[in-house]
Amino acid sequence: MLDRVLVNVTVTVLVAGLLLAGIGALGLSGSLLVVLALAALSGGSFVLARRLDGSLPWLAGDEHLLWAVPTLATVVVLVWFEATSGELKTLGGVMGLLAMANYFLRPVYHVVVDGTRWVQTR
Repeated sequence: MLDRVLVNVTVTVLVAGLLLAGIGALGLSGSLLVVLALAALSGGSFVLARRLDGSLPWLAGDEHLLWAVPTLATVVVLVWFEATSGELKTLGGVMGLLAMANYFLRPVYHVVVDGTRWVQTR
């Protein structure tokens, strides 16, 4: 269960970072138009995820990843609303760095969880 959650968080943050870096690479900056486009993408992917309802075996119940990615990107653009295209690329890179740090810290999370369970049983 813990691995599934950690991988889902890693994938969501990594792909949202790639989305932001792609928006920045297109030369777009943080604006109302970008926020509305990302919000529309979030809404459309939410509806799509509801309609899929387990029909894609490779998602295996993780349909929420489809709408979580653009939603996270929307929140980041809202927080840094007037970010330039270069800043959006940087934000995407930082999100990718955080996602990979989360992935590489999985063994530490397991030690903490297993240690907590061991202490609770004593």
